[in-house]
Amino acid sequence: EHLVEFSSKGVVRGATRARVLLPGSFNPLHEGHEALLASAAAMRPGREVAFELSVRNADKGCLPKEQVLARVQQFVKEGSPPVVCTDAPLYVAKARLLPNTTFVVGMDTAKRLLLPQYYNNSRDEMIVAMCEIKNSGCDFLVAGRVDSKSGEFEDLCQLEVPRGLEGMFRPIEEFRNDISSTSIRKSKLDETT
Repeated sequence: EHLVEFSSKGVVRGATRARVLLPGSFNPLHEGHEALLASAAAMRPGREVAFELSVRNADKGCLPKEQVLARVQQFVKEGSPPVVCTDAPLYVAKARLLPNTTFVVGMDTAKRLLLPQYYNNSRDEMIVAMCEIKNSGCDFLVAGRVDSKSGEFEDLCQLEVPRGLEGMFRPIEEFRNDISSTSIRKSKLDETT
Protein backbone atom coordinates (compact mmCIF):
# COMPACT_ATOMS: atom_id res chain seq x y z
CA GLU A 1 0.00 0.00 0.00
CA HIS A 2 1.48 3.39 -1.01
CA LEU A 3 -0.79 5.62 1.06
CA VAL A 4 -2.47 4.96 4.40
CA GLU A 5 -4.03 7.57 6.69
CA PHE A 6 -4.21 7.09 10.46
CA SER A 7 -6.29 9.20 12.83
CA SER A 8 -8.35 8.90 15.99
CA LYS A 9 -11.25 7.92 13.69
CA GLY A 10 -9.46 4.92 12.21
CA VAL A 11 -7.49 3.93 9.13
CA VAL A 12 -8.15 4.98 5.52
CA ARG A 13 -6.27 3.44 2.60
CA GLY A 14 -5.62 5.48 -0.54
CA ALA A 15 -6.66 8.85 0.97
CA THR A 16 -5.49 11.01 -1.93
CA ARG A 17 -7.56 14.18 -1.45
CA ALA A 18 -5.92 17.61 -1.67
CA ARG A 19 -4.84 19.20 1.57
CA VAL A 20 -2.12 21.05 3.43
CA LEU A 21 0.47 18.45 4.39
CA LEU A 22 3.48 18.68 6.72
CA PRO A 23 5.96 15.90 5.92
CA GLY A 24 8.49 14.84 8.53
CA SER A 25 10.04 12.02 10.51
CA PHE A 26 8.27 13.10 13.74
CA ASN A 27 10.88 11.50 15.97
CA PRO A 28 9.26 12.87 18.10
CA LEU A 29 6.24 14.95 17.10
CA HIS A 30 6.49 18.24 19.04
CA GLU A 31 4.67 21.56 19.45
CA GLY A 32 6.81 23.16 16.73
CA HIS A 33 5.35 20.74 14.17
CA GLU A 34 1.82 21.46 15.37
CA ALA A 35 2.35 25.26 15.36
CA LEU A 36 3.88 25.12 11.88
CA LEU A 37 0.92 23.17 10.48
CA ALA A 38 -1.51 25.59 12.15
CA SER A 39 0.33 28.60 10.60
CA ALA A 40 0.24 26.96 7.18
CA ALA A 41 -3.46 26.10 7.56
CA ALA A 42 -4.19 29.78 8.23
CA MET A 43 -2.66 30.56 4.83
CA ARG A 44 -4.90 28.00 3.09
CA PRO A 45 -8.31 28.47 4.75
CA GLY A 46 -10.84 25.74 4.12
CA ARG A 47 -8.24 23.09 3.25
CA GLU A 48 -7.86 19.92 5.28
CA VAL A 49 -4.57 19.50 7.10
CA ALA A 50 -2.48 16.43 7.87
CA PHE A 51 1.02 15.28 8.66
CA GLU A 52 2.93 12.91 6.35
CA LEU A 53 5.37 10.23 7.41
CA SER A 54 7.28 8.52 4.62
CA VAL A 55 8.38 5.02 5.53
CA ARG A 56 11.29 5.52 3.14
CA ASN A 57 13.53 8.59 3.34
CA ALA A 58 15.88 9.74 0.57
CA ASP A 59 18.69 10.30 3.08
CA LYS A 60 17.96 7.82 5.87
CA GLY A 61 16.59 4.69 4.17
CA CYS A 62 13.57 2.64 5.34
CA LEU A 63 12.02 2.86 8.77
CA PRO A 64 11.49 -0.46 10.52
CA LYS A 65 7.81 -1.36 10.94
CA GLU A 66 8.03 -0.99 14.75
CA GLN A 67 9.28 2.60 14.41
CA VAL A 68 6.54 3.47 11.91
CA LEU A 69 3.88 2.11 14.25
CA ALA A 70 5.37 3.92 17.26
CA ARG A 71 5.49 7.24 15.39
CA VAL A 72 1.95 6.83 14.06
CA GLN A 73 0.71 6.41 17.66
CA GLN A 74 1.63 10.05 18.31
CA PHE A 75 -1.18 11.11 15.95
CA VAL A 76 -4.08 8.86 16.86
CA LYS A 77 -5.41 11.03 19.64
CA GLU A 78 -8.69 12.92 19.58
CA GLY A 79 -8.39 16.35 17.98
CA SER A 80 -5.04 15.69 16.30
CA PRO A 81 -4.77 16.04 12.52
CA PRO A 82 -4.29 12.67 10.81
CA VAL A 83 -0.95 11.33 9.64
CA VAL A 84 -0.65 9.99 6.10
CA CYS A 85 1.98 7.28 5.72
CA THR A 86 3.52 6.99 2.29
CA ASP A 87 6.30 5.14 0.55
CA ALA A 88 7.37 8.34 -1.21
CA PRO A 89 10.88 9.46 -0.28
CA LEU A 90 11.05 12.24 -2.90
CA TYR A 91 8.61 15.10 -3.39
CA VAL A 92 7.98 14.21 -7.02
CA ALA A 93 6.65 10.84 -5.77
CA LYS A 94 4.60 12.60 -3.07
CA ALA A 95 3.07 14.86 -5.75
CA ARG A 96 2.10 11.82 -7.83
CA LEU A 97 0.33 10.28 -4.84
CA LEU A 98 -1.15 13.54 -3.54
CA PRO A 99 -1.90 15.95 -6.40
CA ASN A 100 -3.06 19.48 -5.55
CA THR A 101 -1.33 19.35 -2.18
CA THR A 102 0.40 22.22 -0.43
CA PHE A 103 3.52 20.82 1.22
CA VAL A 104 4.73 22.59 4.35
CA VAL A 105 8.51 22.46 4.67
CA GLY A 106 11.34 24.10 6.55
CA MET A 107 14.05 26.04 4.79
CA ASP A 108 16.43 23.07 5.14
CA THR A 109 14.05 20.87 3.14
CA ALA A 110 13.37 23.63 0.58
CA LYS A 111 17.12 23.82 -0.10
CA ARG A 112 17.37 20.03 -0.49
CA LEU A 113 14.41 20.05 -2.90
CA LEU A 114 16.56 21.97 -5.37
CA LEU A 115 19.78 19.96 -5.00
CA PRO A 116 20.70 17.95 -8.13
CA GLN A 117 22.03 15.09 -5.94
CA TYR A 118 18.43 13.89 -5.51
CA TYR A 119 17.93 13.83 -9.30
CA ASN A 120 20.83 11.71 -10.55
CA ASN A 121 23.15 14.69 -9.99
CA SER A 122 21.43 16.49 -12.85
CA ARG A 123 20.11 20.06 -12.66
CA ASP A 124 18.01 19.32 -15.76
CA GLU A 125 16.36 16.31 -14.06
CA MET A 126 15.71 18.46 -10.98
CA ILE A 127 13.95 21.06 -13.17
CA VAL A 128 11.87 18.33 -14.85
CA ALA A 129 10.87 16.86 -11.47
CA MET A 130 9.97 20.29 -10.06
CA CYS A 131 7.88 21.01 -13.18
CA GLU A 132 6.06 17.70 -12.66
CA ILE A 133 5.34 18.71 -9.05
CA LYS A 134 4.07 22.09 -10.27
CA ASN A 135 1.93 20.47 -12.99
CA SER A 136 0.42 18.18 -10.32
CA GLY A 137 -1.01 21.31 -8.73
CA CYS A 138 1.35 21.15 -5.76
CA ASP A 139 3.20 23.99 -4.09
CA PHE A 140 5.30 24.67 -0.99
CA LEU A 141 4.89 26.85 2.06
CA VAL A 142 8.35 27.42 3.53
CA ALA A 143 9.17 28.20 7.15
CA GLY A 144 12.44 29.85 8.07
CA ARG A 145 14.85 27.70 10.05
CA VAL A 146 18.17 27.93 11.82
CA ASP A 147 20.85 26.38 9.61
CA SER A 148 22.42 23.47 11.51
CA LYS A 149 25.92 24.29 10.22
CA SER A 150 26.09 28.08 10.36
CA GLY A 151 23.65 28.66 13.23
CA GLU A 152 22.08 31.48 11.17
CA PHE A 153 18.35 31.83 10.67
CA GLU A 154 17.48 31.38 7.00
CA ASP A 155 14.23 32.04 5.20
CA LEU A 156 12.89 31.92 1.67
CA CYS A 157 14.81 35.10 0.73
CA GLN A 158 18.03 33.00 0.74
CA LEU A 159 16.67 30.27 -1.54
CA GLU A 160 17.83 30.37 -5.16
CA VAL A 161 14.77 29.13 -7.03
CA PRO A 162 15.22 28.37 -10.74
CA ARG A 163 13.40 30.71 -13.10
CA GLY A 164 9.84 29.60 -13.77
CA LEU A 165 9.49 27.82 -10.43
CA GLU A 166 9.38 30.85 -8.13
CA GLY A 167 5.60 30.74 -7.71
CA MET A 168 5.82 27.24 -6.21
CA PHE A 169 7.41 28.58 -3.01
CA ARG A 170 5.72 30.95 -0.56
CA PRO A 171 7.06 32.01 2.83
CA ILE A 172 5.24 31.32 6.05
CA GLU A 173 5.47 34.84 7.42
CA GLU A 174 5.82 35.60 11.09
CA PHE A 175 6.55 32.00 12.05
CA ARG A 176 9.63 31.01 13.97
CA ASN A 177 10.06 28.03 16.22
CA ASP A 178 13.60 26.77 16.77
CA ILE A 179 12.61 23.46 18.37
CA SER A 180 13.85 20.42 16.45
CA SER A 181 13.29 16.71 16.93
CA THR A 182 17.07 16.26 16.78
CA SER A 183 17.63 18.62 19.71
CA ILE A 184 14.85 16.92 21.69
CA ARG A 185 16.42 13.49 21.11
CA LYS A 186 19.87 14.84 22.04
CA SER A 187 18.49 16.42 25.21
CA LYS A 188 16.85 13.14 26.26
CA LEU A 189 20.09 11.26 25.54
CA ASP A 190 22.06 13.76 27.63
CA GLU A 191 19.61 13.25 30.51
CA THR A 192 20.30 9.51 30.54
CA THR A 193 24.09 9.83 30.53
